[in-house]
Amino acid sequence: MMNCVLITLAIIASSMSHQARAQDAMQGGSSGPDAAAADCEKKGQPKIGMTAPQAMDTCWGKPVRTETRVTHDSLEERLIYANGRVLKFRNGTLTSILEKQ
Repeated sequence: MMNCVLITLAIIASSMSHQARAQDAMQGGSSGPDAAAADCEKKGQPKIGMTAPQAMDTCWGKPVRTETRVTHDSLEERLIYANGRVLKFRNGTLTSILEKQ
């Protein structure tokens, strides 16, 4: 079952990344810091209670690494970003947002 969960998460992340690139290409792509800031503002920030796919659809985007831990009563996941930020999930729900100070 753990392998099924990990494979499903990988498929969702890959699909979302592909969709985002295709949508960006159709819209002509973004250019410059102003366009990136406007896009970030439109997508919003991750919020407690989101799922991993919802969080990856925010301004933060796709993480550089994902860590998953399965225990007898929970699935814990950490999405780790290059800038030191981390999103922590428990049983599919965002429970902590860590930002490097």
